[in-house]
Amino acid sequence: MNATTGSIRTISDHATPVFERGRTLGAVMVFRDITEQKKMEQQLELTDRLASLGTMAAGVAHEINNPVTVVISNACYLEDDLVRLRAELRGAGGEAPAIAARFDELQQAIGDIKSGGARIGAIVADLRAFVRPEPHAPGQADVARAVAWAVRSTATETHARAAVVIDLAAVPCVVGDEARLGQVLINVLVNAAHAIAPGHVDVNLIRISAAVDDRGRVVIEITDSGAGIPAEVRARIFEPFFTTKAVGVGTGLGLSISHGIVASMGGEMEVASEVGKGTTIRICLCPVPVATAPVAALAASSAPPVIRGRILVVDDDPMVLRTVRRVLAAHHVVCAESTAEALAVIDGGQTFDLIFAGLTMPAMNGIGLFEELLERSADLARGVVFLTGGAFSPRSAAFLRSVANQRIDEPFVVETLLAVVSQRLAAAAARGHE
Repeated sequence: MNATTGSIRTISDHATPVFERGRTLGAVMVFRDITEQKKMEQQLELTDRLASLGTMAAGVAHEINNPVTVVISNACYLEDDLVRLRAELRGAGGEAPAIAARFDELQQAIGDIKSGGARIGAIVADLRAFVRPEPHAPGQADVARAVAWAVRSTATETHARAAVVIDLAAVPCVVGDEARLGQVLINVLVNAAHAIAPGHVDVNLIRISAAVDDRGRVVIEITDSGAGIPAEVRARIFEPFFTTKAVGVGTGLGLSISHGIVASMGGEMEVASEVGKGTTIRICLCPVPVATAPVAALAASSAPPVIRGRILVVDDDPMVLRTVRRVLAAHHVVCAESTAEALAVIDGGQTFDLIFAGLTMPAMNGIGLFEELLERSADLARGVVFLTGGAFSPRSAAFLRSVANQRIDEPFVVETLLAVVSQRLAAAAARGHE
């Protein structure tokens, strides 16, 4: 036992004798600090796990984001079509109560599909951000909407354990992404539910509140009446892979990812707990400056375009091509399943106002397409908007930083695609009038 550090030391299996002119002077005793070695082994194991997770996340992001994009975009298309159909039915003489109820049910189902798809996308984005952080453009999040989404999404976890009470004061929007804030709240709510044994909903409570504190921050609190967290565990709850749940129940990433998301939004995440009485997780976020345009004004910019354009879509996933063509039905859309096919169309004499190109494709990817187009025409290359599934190699990440072209991360929503098309065509029309 080392008197200074208190760590246990052991002598190696043998001592090495030291000789001088045939005389043994003594022996060099080799010591090994078991405590430090254990810490190093744990750190190496964590590093190895994170490296493996990074490789997995990149592949998962690419493989999942394409089908999620298809799900969300087609749900948006069905929702718009349902609204138009309902309006036509009303114009033709009204709708019976039973039909109206059916329409309401279908719209709610479509809304659930969109929310579920957005949640999958947020989970993949958070996993990717955890192992390979990327800067997010500043945005704004409606706290009430994020809370409502999180409560709906976790209902299956909470309904048999506690009553959920929402107590939100009128708070401003906060700086950050609404889907990512919703994911943070989902992670916290799931942990709150798991801290409460099922079967006593009448006595257990999960309370969600929000208010502005004396520093002007928006503070969201989630309080549960669960078992509480011992002090020695409390200090580690934001560590990656740390969990007190049974094997197979938790990964130990939820709160760590949430802590990282809140920090990336310029906020803080705190915990207060008392064993036997419950836990409070406090999320402190920056309000959106008053000068920022309101959400309604921002949403107005995503209105369907009135200018008909010629658009080329290049992606190796036929479902993505069909989805984009369906969403952009008001335009002349040409689809190509490879960069070679796209170049053949362009070399055949067709012209385009805008080109959507998948960044990651077999054979020649979006970067190769961009470079080929640049040799033909700088205007064509400038018209490329990259569709990315999140699997960024060092080369592709460096490429995206080096060009001014827009990028749309999958899964994207219909409004994003329409807004980009509208802005590009309007800008092209303005240049034509100069």
